[in-house]
Amino acid sequence: MKLQMERFEQELGFNLFNATGIRVRKFNRTSWVMDGEGDLFVDIGNEYSFTVTAAFSRLGNNQFNQYPMKIAKQKVCNVLNKEYKEYQKYFVNWTNLPSVGDEWLCPFPKGHYWVKDFAPEGDWIPPVLYPGYWRLSFDLLDSEGKVAARFVDYMRIMNSLVLE
Repeated sequence: MKLQMERFEQELGFNLFNATGIRVRKFNRTSWVMDGEGDLFVDIGNEYSFTVTAAFSRLGNNQFNQYPMKIAKQKVCNVLNKEYKEYQKYFVNWTNLPSVGDEWLCPFPKGHYWVKDFAPEGDWIPPVLYPGYWRLSFDLLDSEGKVAARFVDYMRIMNSLVLE
């Protein structure tokens, strides 16, 4: 599988984050990368929950259907020390996001973060994802379960056997 990022947007949570400086841009003829910087204004701990949902559009016409695969809602510190820790190897060389080691990381510290020329490989894509256009929504929920912040990543997954 091959992954091509299309765009990255912050929809909600401008009082907590400013990620408007992060963009997807064309790097060369065949590659798109995520690049930019943003700020986290507060420490994000277990007073918040986190979830990721996926939606699929076979034709790429923005008619997305919710996909049953997701990261279930759980406390931020649990996500940091489990899922984030497992996947950080894919972006550790392209960002200054905190590294999670053997010690428990909580809360996610406020600060200025950047990403530079991040082009994810297709090897981390689960085999249950179809080729086509995908929308991943990263939601941060407050203690009442309301969405406090939302980041949306649009990407295209292609079968590596298909020539572009």
